[in-house]
Amino acid sequence: MMPTMREGTVSIQAVATLVEAIETMGISHEALLRTVGIDPASLQAHDGRLPLAPALGIFRELERHSGDSTIALHMVERMRLTAAGINLYLFRASPTLRSAFERLVRYIPLINDCLEMELEVRGPQAFVRWGIKGRAAPRLPQLSEFYAGMVLRAGRESTLTPWSPQEVRFRHPPIEPHAERERILGGPVRFGCSLDEIVLPSSLLDLPLRERDQVLLSVMQRHADALLRKVKPRTLRERVRAVLVDLLPEGRSSLEEVAAAISASPRTLQRDLQQEGTSFTAELDAVKREVAEHYITASSMEIIEVAFIAGFTELSAFYRAFRRWTGTTPGEYRRQHAPAG
Repeated sequence: MMPTMREGTVSIQAVATLVEAIETMGISHEALLRTVGIDPASLQAHDGRLPLAPALGIFRELERHSGDSTIALHMVERMRLTAAGINLYLFRASPTLRSAFERLVRYIPLINDCLEMELEVRGPQAFVRWGIKGRAAPRLPQLSEFYAGMVLRAGRESTLTPWSPQEVRFRHPPIEPHAERERILGGPVRFGCSLDEIVLPSSLLDLPLRERDQVLLSVMQRHADALLRKVKPRTLRERVRAVLVDLLPEGRSSLEEVAAAISASPRTLQRDLQQEGTSFTAELDAVKREVAEHYITASSMEIIEVAFIAGFTELSAFYRAFRRWTGTTPGEYRRQHAPAG
């Protein structure tokens, strides 16, 4: 019997991508899958999902079978990223590294519905964090190192400019060989930390991506949203953001108007957003920025039109907000992110 959603599931496509990499390492996947309780024939249903616990057991069995304590990162090196599915396409079609990470955070449940990711920007540094929520599965060092490797490989290969993390931090104790991990991850590695996270200079988030494609992104995002609704219900934060995107061009973005649109009182909306770790003011600012950056980079609209669509009634206020978000003017930002060619 398939598990309930609270027990956790992963996409079959993600497991199939792992299996492909395993085969390139000369390891027979069929016996390994049966050891962890997965029928190899089930991988034929690419749109389906598998129980989380046995899927994560693949990493444990791989290490035991190979004797390689760095097997997860070696697998990252061998993986064919184009087989990784819709999450990677969304990542690579995004206009900037920031927006790519933001989409990874939003759509990570499509891969693993018990995995949580977060992007935090704090001054000159940015932090990409991940972790399994709840009691779905034990924390596995190989799993954490796999996620770190995949995020860094996708990020580096998607940008035109080479870059390295300032540091990669893991909660698990030190594992040798240390130097091999630093070679693959491309930066200093620390163990025994309070969080699993990658530390980057926040300036890297504005790097344009080499395959950015607004048309493809729009199509894939609609498909991803439909898939996400099947995997998990939308959070209040996501509902608020969707309403704001619709209301901003109409000049309607107050707490009261958004609360009415989702059939809640303003006080309840504020309280429930706080329980999700955010606020109405923070979400409004984030959506305004997302809308502004999108139309500045993906359209030829006049800046005053972009300001209006992003919910600003005064151009000077838009310029001040845009400089606060990006450190530059809308015109300069458009020039910096203009498609090559």
